Amino acid sequence: RAVDWRLPKWMEPLYAAGYVGVTQKSALKDWDRQAERNKRVLGKRLATGLAILYREQRFQLDDEITGNRSLSIFLSETNAEDPQTYAVMTCHLEGNQEYTEKQRMQFLSLVKKVPPSFRGHVIVCGDFNNECLPGSSLMECIETQKFVKLQEVPTGPSWAEPGSALRLDHVLHSDRLEPCAVYDKMHDEVLQTGLPNATCPSDHLPVGAVFSIKKRARSPDLLADLSDEVKASLTQKLEDFTAQAPAPKKPLTAEDKLELQAHSARKRQWVEGLPPAHRAFVKSIEKGNRKGTK
Repeated sequence: RAVDWRLPKWMEPLYAAGYVGVTQKSALKDWDRQAERNKRVLGKRLATGLAILYREQRFQLDDEITGNRSLSIFLSETNAEDPQTYAVMTCHLEGNQEYTEKQRMQFLSLVKKVPPSFRGHVIVCGDFNNECLPGSSLMECIETQKFVKLQEVPTGPSWAEPGSALRLDHVLHSDRLEPCAVYDKMHDEVLQTGLPNATCPSDHLPVGAVFSIKKRARSPDLLADLSDEVKASLTQKLEDFTAQAPAPKKPLTAEDKLELQAHSARKRQWVEGLPPAHRAFVKSIEKGNRKGTK
């Protein structure tokens, strides 16, 4: 049996603004196991999970992957002149800070879900249950893993007990994303009372970041060496993908959404796997098509 997740009522303003949520898909026995753990540790038999929200008018969901302690989604922009692709990944690593090796393995299990051919932007965030201090075992794992080069956003402490605060929640990003704002809720009252307290029912404070995309200079001669035969072949392949796309329906059923996601994932995998000049040519065609339909 599957679990039908309900996102909290306080998220309704986000829904009204056009956001939709993707939640973990796990077996009922896994939720039962977690609920029993929370009853033992926290006194409440309640399962908690991971969710990622995105704005449906701006992004198309290409794929989603549920891990043991993680959730990953792959998005592509729609109706943009220079459409970008994104991998957004969140996790809740092992809660005992003494189990650093297990945290390392869980983190690696998450970032290896980024396909080698993926050339979009990557954001990895969540409750790491450990600080990422320079020279620490977890930071060494982040810096040396070969799946995607990541940098950390300088968010503030997110966990506190009276007189002490730690940075246990983190936001990491790939190199073409640049943080332009950071959300930090730690203040003197929290340091005095610890967490949870009267104003925050969680033992962690939220952290967040706003990103801009760094401009990337493109070579004006990138397409110069492509032969007419190669251009024709790429154009035909793109037309084939368009012809194979499932017909749009309203309202979309769950099966329709799965078909659209599968088709988008196949197309994205093909585009991202092309040589740079070929990929640039395909994206120039798509950009022209979007302008022509406005």
